[in-house]
Formats: sequence, C-alpha cells, structure tokens
Amino acid sequence: MKVHILILIGVLLLYNIPISSQVYQSYTKYSKYLNKNIIKDIIPFRKIIEKEKIHLKPLWLKLLHYEKTIWGFESQIDSSKFFLSYDDPDKKFPAGKWDPKIELFATLESYFVEIKYFDNIELHPVCAFPARLKFIKEIFRKSGIEIHFPEVPCRNYKLFLNEFDPHTLSYVFASYYLGAPASIFGHTFIKINSRRNRDDLLDYSINYAANPGDIDIFRYIVYGLFGGYQGYYSVLPYHIKVNEYNDIEERDLWEYELDLNEEQLDWILKHLWELANFSSMDYYFATENCSYQLLTLLQVSLPDDINFIEELNGFVIPTETVKILKSLGIIKKRKYRPSIKSQILQRLQYMNHKEKNYYHILLENRLVPFIPDKSENNDVNYLFVYDTLLLHYKYLKIKKKITEEENQFYKELLLRRANYSSDKQTYHFKPMSTPVDEAHSSSMLSIGSGYYYYNKQKYNIVDIKYRYLYHDFLNDSVGFPQYTELENFYFWFRYDSSKNSLYLKNFKLFNIYSLNAYRKYYFIPSYHTEVGHKNIYKEDYEFNIRNYFYTRNFITDNINLFLLYNKNSIYYNKILDLEPLTYGMVTIGSSLSNNFYNISLLIGAEIDQNKFSYKGEFIYILHLFSFNMLLKTSCNWFDKENFCVNNFILSYLLNKNFEFRLINEWEENIYHLKLNFTYLF
Repeated sequence: MKVHILILIGVLLLYNIPISSQVYQSYTKYSKYLNKNIIKDIIPFRKIIEKEKIHLKPLWLKLLHYEKTIWGFESQIDSSKFFLSYDDPDKKFPAGKWDPKIELFATLESYFVEIKYFDNIELHPVCAFPARLKFIKEIFRKSGIEIHFPEVPCRNYKLFLNEFDPHTLSYVFASYYLGAPASIFGHTFIKINSRRNRDDLLDYSINYAANPGDIDIFRYIVYGLFGGYQGYYSVLPYHIKVNEYNDIEERDLWEYELDLNEEQLDWILKHLWELANFSSMDYYFATENCSYQLLTLLQVSLPDDINFIEELNGFVIPTETVKILKSLGIIKKRKYRPSIKSQILQRLQYMNHKEKNYYHILLENRLVPFIPDKSENNDVNYLFVYDTLLLHYKYLKIKKKITEEENQFYKELLLRRANYSSDKQTYHFKPMSTPVDEAHSSSMLSIGSGYYYYNKQKYNIVDIKYRYLYHDFLNDSVGFPQYTELENFYFWFRYDSSKNSLYLKNFKLFNIYSLNAYRKYYFIPSYHTEVGHKNIYKEDYEFNIRNYFYTRNFITDNINLFLLYNKNSIYYNKILDLEPLTYGMVTIGSSLSNNFYNISLLIGAEIDQNKFSYKGEFIYILHLFSFNMLLKTSCNWFDKENFCVNNFILSYLLNKNFEFRLINEWEENIYHLKLNFTYLF
C-alpha cells in the first residue's frame, strides 16, 4: 500500500513540474502576467496543437501572412506589434515572424491574460486580434472543446463593425493613370457595401498603400522598386476615394461586387481590424503592392486550397488580380463609375449638333443658359446642356484651373439651376473605358519569319520577341486605354542568315505611349517615353585580303621543279554592320482620334552613349473589326546626318490572345518583310 501511495505522489509531482518549476516555457510577450492556474489550463491545449499540427492549418498561415521559404516560414508583416510572441534574442524581433507554432502558442497564452494588466483595454489581445480568436475557438470546438477566455468589453472594435453593417464587398479597379509611375498599371481597393438605405458614396473603402511623403522622383522610384516604403491598410469613406481617383486624377472606376456570404464577410472584417491597427509591410510597386495585399486579406474567407501568396509569383498587376477573382467565380456583377471628365465627354457624345453648338456658345461667351417654360426648340434639351455646363465648371474647380471670375459665374449658375426641376429624361451613356476583366493576358511571345533586302541581296531572318508586360497598339484594346502602348522588359532576338548568328536586336526596359485625342477644353498632351538598348543597321566597309596561287612545272633532266607564286590583293567590301546603342527618348505632341483611328505627331529628343538627336514621330492607327493597322514614321536629326525608319503593320486578331501580323519596314537602303504569329499568355 505504501508503495502505491509513493507512486501516486510521484505521478502527481511529475504532472505538476511544468506548473511549479521552470520547465514550462511561455512564448508570449505577456508571460510575466500568466499565473500557475492559467498555465495549468493551457498545457492540454498546447498538446492538442502539437499533436494535430494546428499551426500548419492553411487558415492560420493566411492570418499571419506566412510564406514558405527554404528554411521554413516567414511572415510578410514587418511590424512587431502584429506578433504576440517574445523577441528572438538573435534577431531582436518577435520569433513568431518565422515560427507559426510559437506564434500560435503565444496567441493562445495572451488571450488568458487578465484585463487588469492593460492600461488600454482595447490593446488586450481579445480585442486586438479577433480573427485569431475566432480561429482558435473554432478549431477546438471541432474537437469538442470549449475554451473560455476572459470577457473583455471591446468597445472600439464593436463600433468598427457596427459602422459598416456590410451586405457585400466590391473589388474596385481605378483605371490606368499614366501621370504617376506607381499607377500606370491601375490601382485596386475594396468597397464595403452597406445594408443601410443611403447613397453608396457614404459607404467605406479598404485601401492598402504606401505614404512616400514629399521626396524627389528618383528616390520615389528606387524606394518603390526595392521596398523602401512601408505599406499600411486603411479604412476611408468611399467618397474620399471617388474624389481622389474619379475627380482629381480623372480615372474611371470599375466596381466588381463579390459573391461572399456573411461568414466570409465576418472573417474579412475581423482580419482587417488586425491589419489596419497593428501591421505594416515593405511596399513594392511591382510585387507586394496594393492588389497583392488586398488579395491576402480576401483569402482568409476563401477555401483552404486558395493561397494567393503562393500563387502570385513575379509582378502583380492590378488587372490580373481582377481576372483571378473572376476565374474563381466570386465576381457577382460589375458597375461602371465614370470620372467627372468622362461624364462630360459622355454627354458631349450624346448631344446632337444643335446642342453642341449651344453648349460651346455658352462656354465661349460665359452666358447663363436660357431655359424656356415650354421648349421653343424640340431639338435642344436645355436642361441637359445646362447640367453639362455645370459639370464643366465643377471640373475646372476640381483641377484648380478656374479663375475667380469663372468661379463667381459657376456659383451664379448653381443658383439659377435651383429654379428649374430635375432632368427626368433617362440616358444610356456608353462607358468611356472598357472592363479590365475582359482584357488580354499580360505577357507576349511572338515568332516571325521573313527576309530583308540590302545591296540587291536577299537575306532570310527569324525573329523571336518576348514581352513580360503588357500591351501595344495592335493588341486587342478591351480593358486598356485606347491608343496606349505600355511595354516592360521587352526582348527581341533575331537570327540573320547573312551573319549566321543570333543576336539581341532590341531590349526595352520600358516603353510608354499615351496618345490623347485633342479636345478644346480638356486637352492632355500625347507623349512617348522609352529607355532601352538596340542594335541598329548601318552601312560599313569590310577589309579583306585575297590570295592568288599560281604553279609552274619546269621539266629538266631527271628533275621536276615546281615553283609556287603568291599574289595578294587588298580590297573593301560594302556590308551591313550592327551598331549597339543604349538609348532614352522623350517625345511630346498632340493627337486627333475617334473610336476607329488616331493620328499623332510627336516631337522630342533621343540620347544615347554617342550622340544627341532631335526626334519626330508620325503615327497613324486604324481599328476596323478584327483588323488593326499601324503606320509609323520615326526620324532622327543629327548635326550632319539624319535618317527615318518607316513601319507598316497589318494585324488580324483571331481572338484577344492570338494575332497574325504582316510587318513591312524600310529605311534608306534596307527593306524588311515578315509574317509574325503573336500569342499572349
């Protein structure tokens, strides 16, 4: 009997070693606030976590933004406030950044800390990290275990949720803005659609962005490319984003409503609270940008097998993220919100000839419109013209291009407009941009074969072109600004039979054309900027030595004597040589265009390692059904020489991702003809 009692006492002591000694290791930064009774409750939960490998559950990895590395895991969150684990003594940063199990242990322990140890109750982990709390509760509930954490009155968090009263979410694409390097591919954010019966401008938006501050353009680009900024999640009233993108930057918005249920919305908003209050990340324009981080927020509500962090390799383009959501089948519907400039242009397109004349007369003479009680001219919708005039002055006011006299006139117009009833006519305007979810794929591979003539000789060539991003004049324009070309990391290799060699014909680091139609009151210059490396053809002379061999046989008595004579000839041969140039160019000008054609004239300069030249470009583009045509003449003027290169390209679109192109190029003494097959993927 005594032996059994001793064994029982020993077992009890062994069980209590973690409680009464230093064997139990706490991982939370709040470890000093854990008492023995709390630790006793935690031990069984930790054993379940280790046994079932709960720390490797896909949802836990998503909530902490872990990505796989060679050594294990690393969270993309760079703020220590986001982690509840203790600091790693070597890295002086929370160990949970690299260890999901330690962070899960630390989170579990932190939830048991009593309220009295926090000066600000809202910083208690129960209030600060509600998505993690929900994850832990649900995991253990599935195992038949109920965990009871301290009751914490999280007032701010509850106010946060009540303010939204969400019905759905919309993934919003702000169209391309070629005026800023960080926005040339567009921008995305999320709109929270409320159940409340109110104007949707009073809803809220979720944004992820960096705040670079007031720095020079060089540092702005370098920091953006190499993670020199910190990115943050924020929640703002939707009307602020509309004012920023729709009005100030003249960008159309495409709202894609997502098919999410209430449970999914709850996960997203809980995780948003954690991210908006406690996270920051290194921001990269090309990779870990706004679209990337918004997808990592959305993915906490999606099935375990969907992990955008693992799938989004390389550059992350906002338009491509819209397509990803579409491919998952969670886009329910889309809505177009035109910018204020697009609204004016829509109205001008809708006007008949008399209405346009009346509108321009009012603008040029700054006249207050006269609106008769009964229309004296059924061909003119006076209210429609009046409201368009008000939009024009509102546009000038937003762009800060309005004079004091015009501003007073605008106020007078507003007062006069209040005397008339609203325009009850229904209008069906055509969108001024096209939906990005229908755009072609982002990368291009092109293979072509043909020949060129030089010096009355024909030489066969094979061209291979690869473009990582994104769009050129002849690609399908749906989803892109019309008459815009945007290329990054473009490689053109050529095999030339005359040289029996494969060489790099052209490399473009970036190439941007923005050909904006001339409009009297809404003029934006057209421009082209390009930086790259190319091998250009130039005439040269090749130095050669020709050898002539002669033999003679002298027959003598019993002797045959052979004498060898050698004669050398020096000559020059005219050839086509290659001259390598690393170059940069900027041209600017104006364009005339409509839905079918564009004619542009641009003037500027090109500079390379050898010389500076003035440059002129004439561009004619025609779109007709599935056929696209480009005629382009590009000329350089030097001090003592000048040359022009002419291109004629006819393209046939099999569909948005397949094209055939007939390419004709000629300059002073060289003539090219090729047939290319282009595939976008």
